[in-house]
Amino acid sequence: MPPQTPENKRSWWTWLILAGPGWVFFGAIKQIVGLFLAVYLIANVADSAGVANQPVHQFLEIYQNFLPGWLAMTLAVALVVISRSKSTSPTPIPDPWRGPTPSPASPSTTPDASCSSASTC
Repeated sequence: MPPQTPENKRSWWTWLILAGPGWVFFGAIKQIVGLFLAVYLIANVADSAGVANQPVHQFLEIYQNFLPGWLAMTLAVALVVISRSKSTSPTPIPDPWRGPTPSPASPSTTPDASCSSASTC
């Protein structure tokens, strides 16, 4: 983030809220839309109660109503992959309040306690 100045004070706060706690609003909207799609599938599509909680099937059933099958499947998979990319970050994001994130399985740089001389152990 750039430093906050009197010129960018409003936009600085806007983007701080949207990038951090503001994601709760997007997540809530995503949950509401998913619930609507699940209820729609259960009410209007035969034998869909078993798959109504799976996002790919939700999007696929809705898109097949007005798109060709191959395009409906492509869009359904793309939307699920995009929606999962935010929630499953492959690398930990450093937290400035907790300090640096330790690297996984890195060898220790401190000498072994049983090694008392400067020679290699």
